[in-house]
Amino acid sequence: MKIKNLIVTAAAASAMLLAGCNKQSGDSGMKIKVWVSETEGVADLFKQQIKAFAKEYGVKINAKIQGVSEGQAAAEMLKDVDAGADIFCFAQDQLARLVQGGAIGQLGQAASEYVITNNDAGSVSAVTFGTGEDEKLYAYPMTSDNGLFMFYDKSAVSETQAQTLEGIMSACQTTGKKISWKLNDIWHSAGFFFGAGCTSTWETDDDGNFISVTDDFNSDKGFAAAKAMRTLLNSDVYAGAYGGAADFDAAIPSAVVISGTWDTKTAKDILGNDFAAAKLPTYTVDGHTYQTGSFSGFKLMGVKPQTDPERSGILHKLAQYLTGAECSEQRFDQFGWGPSNKAVQQMEKVQKDEALAAFFAQSPYSIPQGNIHGDWWSIGNAIATNLQGTTTDQGIWDALTTYDDAIHAVFDVKEVYYGICGQYHVGETAYNWGTPEDVRLDVTDNSNLLRTSVAITFTAEDTQGWKVRQSDGWANNWGKDGVPGGDNYEPVVGTFYVEFDLTTHIATLVEA
Repeated sequence: MKIKNLIVTAAAASAMLLAGCNKQSGDSGMKIKVWVSETEGVADLFKQQIKAFAKEYGVKINAKIQGVSEGQAAAEMLKDVDAGADIFCFAQDQLARLVQGGAIGQLGQAASEYVITNNDAGSVSAVTFGTGEDEKLYAYPMTSDNGLFMFYDKSAVSETQAQTLEGIMSACQTTGKKISWKLNDIWHSAGFFFGAGCTSTWETDDDGNFISVTDDFNSDKGFAAAKAMRTLLNSDVYAGAYGGAADFDAAIPSAVVISGTWDTKTAKDILGNDFAAAKLPTYTVDGHTYQTGSFSGFKLMGVKPQTDPERSGILHKLAQYLTGAECSEQRFDQFGWGPSNKAVQQMEKVQKDEALAAFFAQSPYSIPQGNIHGDWWSIGNAIATNLQGTTTDQGIWDALTTYDDAIHAVFDVKEVYYGICGQYHVGETAYNWGTPEDVRLDVTDNSNLLRTSVAITFTAEDTQGWKVRQSDGWANNWGKDGVPGGDNYEPVVGTFYVEFDLTTHIATLVEA
């Protein structure tokens, strides 16, 4: 693919003359930060691809490439957008947060047309945000393969046995091998509920704030799903700890691993000629058979908004190159990642790939991963924990009731409070971004103003900044100037009370 054929955002197009690029890059190269998958080898491949881009176009780029989980990219970007990556890879369910937090730039008309022309419809939908006339494209599709299916060792499990959970469990009991399925992760276990006909839909208002949930996991349908989960959880063939495809080579090896295309290379390397892949199995409960469902999603590439049009133009051209046919084919060859690029999808080697065939066989039973409240993940993860070890029907209902109470409590007005999250001290106690509970804003001077009851201190080492968030979660948070999901407030060395205006969502430091 020739770089000259790439299309940039309309605003930056005039800045993309070669002379402009060389002027921008300087002797040491234009410094950029790029976040990619943590999968081993991915950073090295991106480094090679960026070098190829620079050579082809004659621009010097000094790229710092870091491995950051695509599932955590938005959270990391929104901690401090200025310090975040210039180009970053992320899972598609994070797009709304990134747009609302000002961490990703809208594509211009030409770039949008490029994306629509070269990528499949599902991935184009995944990079689109807004409704009606406000519907715009904000990212570049990278993969159309973000979903679960099954790898298995065909020396231990036959093709027929692989079709049902009961057949797999029987094969594992015979061979003394395990089943690796990360059921304490709702991204995995939700498939049991989807297969039984359950849904979980989270609604937001026009500002992106979550306002309601419609969920029927706590129902007769959900009971059937949970009962099947419990059977596996309490079985002696359940692997327990989950290491992905590496479990094929564990001390007690697994015969089946539920994972995705990111694990294809590892599975093939370990299993060799015994490698096989298939859609997720069916499960049977009380005489009724259900096809296990799954989430489906896409991995995308975003470009952080830039103030320099030349720099913005280069970054968008680079993002198009990295998500284009040549680079997509290279990622398929090295890691088995399923491309969103339509030309690569039609290649014979892609059509014949066993892992992608399994992914596409699972696709009719998959649910697009939409905008989901951040607390749902931890709440849902607890279902398996509460099921494991139970032996009665009541134990199943108790686990589902606990889950149902927790998701609806997210919207319980009595549970709404505000706190300070970030890096600071209260006395000798150090707080950071991972501290579970924030210092509360619980002193009220008037109906619109809250204040901390204790003073917080920023030392010279407390450099990462802070934000205000709601109820110790990230669904609703505010940064500088009261911007939802905005940049962190910068620390000021000293000791202060924090005041927060509920009307403007602006926080102020008041000397203690």
